[in-house]
Amino acid sequence: MKQNYKHRLEHNFGLDTDGLLRDELNKYSKRMSEIAEQYHLPKNYICRVITYHTFRKVRRGRNANLEKSVDVVERWLRMGGGR
Repeated sequence: MKQNYKHRLEHNFGLDTDGLLRDELNKYSKRMSEIAEQYHLPKNYICRVITYHTFRKVRRGRNANLEKSVDVVERWLRMGGGR
Protein backbone atom coordinates (compact mmCIF):
# COMPACT_ATOMS: atom_id res chain seq x y z
CA MET A 1 0.00 0.00 0.00
CA LYS A 2 2.75 2.43 0.98
CA GLN A 3 4.50 1.72 -2.32
CA ASN A 4 1.33 2.79 -4.11
CA TYR A 5 1.34 6.24 -2.42
CA LYS A 6 4.99 6.60 -3.32
CA HIS A 7 4.26 5.78 -6.95
CA ARG A 8 1.35 8.23 -7.05
CA LEU A 9 3.45 10.98 -5.51
CA GLU A 10 6.19 10.35 -8.06
CA HIS A 11 3.61 10.49 -10.83
CA ASN A 12 1.89 13.62 -9.51
CA PHE A 13 4.98 15.66 -8.82
CA GLY A 14 7.29 14.12 -11.40
CA LEU A 15 10.01 13.84 -8.76
CA ASP A 16 11.48 11.18 -6.53
CA THR A 17 9.69 10.99 -3.20
CA ASP A 18 12.77 11.09 -0.97
CA GLY A 19 12.91 14.69 0.13
CA LEU A 20 10.10 15.45 -2.31
CA LEU A 21 7.71 17.19 0.04
CA ARG A 22 10.58 19.06 1.71
CA ASP A 23 11.67 20.45 -1.68
CA GLU A 24 8.13 21.31 -2.66
CA LEU A 25 7.35 22.92 0.69
CA ASN A 26 10.54 24.98 0.49
CA LYS A 27 9.08 26.68 -2.60
CA TYR A 28 6.22 27.96 -0.48
CA SER A 29 8.32 28.68 2.62
CA LYS A 30 7.91 32.47 2.48
CA ARG A 31 4.17 32.24 1.88
CA MET A 32 3.75 29.80 4.77
CA SER A 33 5.72 32.13 7.05
CA GLU A 34 3.34 34.95 6.13
CA ILE A 35 0.29 32.77 6.81
CA ALA A 36 1.75 31.64 10.15
CA GLU A 37 2.41 35.24 11.18
CA GLN A 38 -1.01 36.43 10.07
CA TYR A 39 -2.85 33.76 12.08
CA HIS A 40 -0.36 33.68 15.00
CA LEU A 41 0.38 29.99 14.53
CA PRO A 42 3.73 28.15 14.43
CA LYS A 43 5.06 27.57 10.92
CA ASN A 44 5.55 23.85 11.51
CA TYR A 45 1.82 23.58 12.28
CA ILE A 46 0.95 25.19 8.93
CA CYS A 47 3.45 22.87 7.26
CA ARG A 48 1.87 19.80 8.89
CA VAL A 49 -1.66 20.81 7.90
CA ILE A 50 -0.63 21.40 4.28
CA THR A 51 1.26 18.08 4.17
CA TYR A 52 -1.75 16.25 5.64
CA HIS A 53 -4.12 17.85 3.13
CA THR A 54 -1.84 16.93 0.22
CA PHE A 55 -1.38 13.31 1.31
CA ARG A 56 -5.12 12.88 1.82
CA LYS A 57 -5.71 13.87 -1.79
CA VAL A 58 -3.02 11.46 -2.96
CA ARG A 59 -4.52 8.62 -0.90
CA ARG A 60 -7.85 9.23 -2.60
CA GLY A 61 -6.17 8.90 -5.97
CA ARG A 62 -6.38 12.55 -6.96
CA ASN A 63 -3.61 14.71 -8.29
CA ALA A 64 -1.82 16.53 -5.55
CA ASN A 65 -1.18 20.20 -6.15
CA LEU A 66 0.76 21.77 -3.33
CA GLU A 67 -0.02 25.33 -4.40
CA LYS A 68 -3.72 24.54 -4.27
CA SER A 69 -3.27 22.89 -0.85
CA VAL A 70 -1.69 26.09 0.48
CA ASP A 71 -4.68 28.07 -0.83
CA VAL A 72 -7.16 25.64 0.70
CA VAL A 73 -5.44 25.72 4.09
CA GLU A 74 -5.31 29.52 4.02
CA ARG A 75 -9.04 29.66 3.25
CA TRP A 76 -9.72 27.17 6.07
CA LEU A 77 -7.79 29.36 8.52
CA ARG A 78 -9.62 32.48 7.29
CA MET A 79 -12.93 30.76 8.04
CA GLY A 80 -11.86 30.11 11.63
CA GLY A 81 -10.13 26.72 11.38
CA GLY A 82 -6.94 25.83 13.21
CA ARG A 83 -6.05 25.93 16.86
